[in-house]
Amino acid sequence: LITGETMRKRLRKKRHLSEFQELGFEVTFQILGFEDSDQEMDRLFEFLDEAIEANAMYFGGSGKAGRWSGVVYSLNRHGSPMTEDRRELVTSWLRANNEFEFLEASDLFDVWYGELCSRLRQTA
Repeated sequence: LITGETMRKRLRKKRHLSEFQELGFEVTFQILGFEDSDQEMDRLFEFLDEAIEANAMYFGGSGKAGRWSGVVYSLNRHGSPMTEDRRELVTSWLRANNEFEFLEASDLFDVWYGELCSRLRQTA
């Protein structure tokens, strides 16, 4: 059995293992008070500009009738890792903005393999 620690650095990077693991979290929110789809999209773009892109993150998800859900992960693949502090930036922005209702956010997990980060499980 080959683990991330015994694998060559090039393969660890290619497979997003060990020091190249990429974390993210799922977030769900409701856009409030929109009257048409253009207004909803304007508010969504506000969220993407101010909470996601301004903090060097991506959001990949979908929504219907104002309710959106998706995964947030780091823009700089091997630069700025996703942390609880960066997760808190997004959830705080949603809580502070009266046009959004923050519904939930998952714990950090490995975006390539869908597993909770082992470091977080050990510290919990």
